[in-house]
Amino acid sequence: MCRSHIPQPVVSLVLLDIYEARALQRKRFLCQFKLFSMATHYFQCLGCGECCIGLFGQHGKIWLGLFLLPWERKLFPSEYIHPRYGEGRKPSHRKFRILAYQMSANVCPHLADNKCQIYENRPLICRSYPWIPNGTVDTDCSFWKDRVDSYGQWVTIADSYVDELSAREKIRKDMDVRKPNQMWEYDVATKSWGKAEASRLSGL
Repeated sequence: MCRSHIPQPVVSLVLLDIYEARALQRKRFLCQFKLFSMATHYFQCLGCGECCIGLFGQHGKIWLGLFLLPWERKLFPSEYIHPRYGEGRKPSHRKFRILAYQMSANVCPHLADNKCQIYENRPLICRSYPWIPNGTVDTDCSFWKDRVDSYGQWVTIADSYVDELSAREKIRKDMDVRKPNQMWEYDVATKSWGKAEASRLSGL
């Protein structure tokens, strides 16, 4: 039968079915492509040990070490442990609370042969790497050094860092900041407290 003799409603339904079938096919393809891309570009620790050195350094006007939650300080020798963040009117106040600590060794004591000796029990700040406090990715990480050009935007897409962002979120919750305007930071070099910089606190 000639197409001109096909009733118009029938033609419309046929074309609609073809359009919907193609749309569904495109949707399935895009979904599969997205899942493939995400799975291919998940961050994977290479165990190179590069992020375990250079832990102690100057940040603005003060010297800081590796961030630790209170229960994590037992992972390191006591001589390297210092307060990091406190909350209260002033550090000498009886209700002053220490919310976080820091480890002042420049090279992690648990690094041996470029491998972490406590990898399964490493601190949350280590688990969150290479997602860093300012909300971006540290592209100096060995995993990304040879991949930035080919992966492009995938380097900074949050979906690529599920475990790392989960660790970062746990840090925020465990910090238990109640009075952001009464936060203090401890300078390891001068062994003194100073008002915490908002820019560093916002990244936690």
